[in-house]
Amino acid sequence: MRKNVQVCLLALFLCLAATLFTGCGDTPVQVETLINMDARFKGTRTITLNTGFAFEGKGDLKEKLDEVINTYCPSVLKKEVKDADDGLKYIFTLSFESKADYINKLSAILNRQASVALGTPDSALAKGWCLTEDFDGMELIAWIDEGIAQKQYGGDLHFIYESTSNIVNMAGDIQSSSSSVIDINTVEGYPVTAVSIETTNHKKDNYDRRFTLSVPQSTYDKMGAELTALMQARTAPSAVYSGWTQQGNNQEFQVLYQGLAASELQSVTALFLDCDEASIYYGDAQGSSTPLAEQLVFEENLNTLSFLPKEDSEVSFSYKYSLPLKTTHGEGLVLHDGVWKKQGNWVDGIYTLHAEDKVYDIRIPDGIQYAIQGIAVTLEDNGADSFVRYLDFLYSRQNGEEGRSYACDFFRKKGVDVSAVQNDDALICRVKTAGTAQQMSAVLGELFGGGNTVQRTENTSAMAVVTNIEFKDSINLSYMLTGDNAKVPFTYTLRNKGGENIVLFSGEGADVRDSAALTQDGSSTVELQGGENVVSFTATVPYVQGVVIYCTIAGVLLLLTALAIVFFIRKSRRLAAKEQLAQRREAPDEKKHLPQEHEDLRRSRTDFDQDSREDDHLNL
Repeated sequence: MRKNVQVCLLALFLCLAATLFTGCGDTPVQVETLINMDARFKGTRTITLNTGFAFEGKGDLKEKLDEVINTYCPSVLKKEVKDADDGLKYIFTLSFESKADYINKLSAILNRQASVALGTPDSALAKGWCLTEDFDGMELIAWIDEGIAQKQYGGDLHFIYESTSNIVNMAGDIQSSSSSVIDINTVEGYPVTAVSIETTNHKKDNYDRRFTLSVPQSTYDKMGAELTALMQARTAPSAVYSGWTQQGNNQEFQVLYQGLAASELQSVTALFLDCDEASIYYGDAQGSSTPLAEQLVFEENLNTLSFLPKEDSEVSFSYKYSLPLKTTHGEGLVLHDGVWKKQGNWVDGIYTLHAEDKVYDIRIPDGIQYAIQGIAVTLEDNGADSFVRYLDFLYSRQNGEEGRSYACDFFRKKGVDVSAVQNDDALICRVKTAGTAQQMSAVLGELFGGGNTVQRTENTSAMAVVTNIEFKDSINLSYMLTGDNAKVPFTYTLRNKGGENIVLFSGEGADVRDSAALTQDGSSTVELQGGENVVSFTATVPYVQGVVIYCTIAGVLLLLTALAIVFFIRKSRRLAAKEQLAQRREAPDEKKHLPQEHEDLRRSRTDFDQDSREDDHLNL
């Protein structure tokens, strides 16, 4: 009896310990994944969370989970809650119309770039389908736990997820993946040893490419004419060569193309690899090119899913890529788990990658910097805030044509008024802008970025007869002047065509300052260096309204002065007449000739009265 009691106590202890170590509040959740799609990559992906009866009698916990789901569920997922016989289910459905649509939506949920590949070979060499993804399907519900943490519900909600089913229905063919990382391969056929691709990028949408398929001698012997006919069918009419050669224990089929455009290159690649997903891009995806430097990236997505490897091995893949000799290049990158990682090496100007993966997303950056002899700006000042501005990039007459052509094409694509001209010393790519200072500033800022502005201000003080003009042209092209172009000469020429009186013309850069006076023809040049400079001038123009006011005031003052002079003359004459009359009255001894003296006195009084009246009039 005692022994039975001890056994019971031990069992109870073990149960309590198990409960303790498994944690309180842990909710087991079974996760099922079902992908329904066709060979065109159109379909749905459904994720079902089976919570069973874990929330029975726990309405408050369910409300918290519903709140998390409603708040944090990605918009690309359609959510549904279903109360089934076997418990509560949360169902999330992702619909997609194409591979690109599928990848974009997956990437939005994962917050990283996803890689997915589908192969559907249907030939005598290989038949079946293969679907592979580079992520764990459980990552697609990671946002639930992240939302619980954000809401601080971790003390009440804690799930233990178990992936119980990962099914893919490919147009009626139902297959199960061995794990939540989808990797299904039903391809059957004859084994292949290796696939090799060699590409030369000549720039300007011109490519050469060589394909090589290596098969064991046994595959070649068994398939015979069927294999040769198949590979001939995978050769486009534009091929300049195709044929079989024996290499040791393998037979190799080679196809060579020359002078293909990117779209043609993509087409022949998909044809040779027997896949619809080969994609090629070459361009400035990041917008990092400048008029003086072409910064591009070559990206290619391809796979070897349509080839069956030999037993206990993988299809060996070799990839080579080369550029024109004067082109600089970056490291080759391959996408792994959403991260671009360095893989492969550059040897003697050729990028080489050897691997045994099934899917390849390859990225190879490159660039060309074109040398210039200098930069010249010419500003025509037409007066009244009207300007024409020419920005010249100067290239060598011996070897600068390619650089000038690239720069002109660069500006044309941006809708800029650009022309290719030349003088005795250089080939020139000329960019023209015209308008007011404000209008030019907007155009230059959009074209060359921040730090490129044109400003013009006017100031007229009280009682001034001239208007002061301040002009400043800020140039910031240093970001495009790298390497040998960093310290090229920079000249700025001002042409005064508007009749403004240029008082001061100067320029200032990081290392050089210069100023100049205008010549007889109304032009002048300052000489600077590099691409970061500020050029300014001060000018004056007559202030017409001020001149009119000044002349009016001067005329009034002149008239008042004349009237004052007349007044003083009349006043002096009157005083003189009074003094003369007084003197005559003060002479009693003088012999008077009455008739004559009376006449003189009458005239004197008449003149005095006349002067008095005139003085009164002037005073009035």
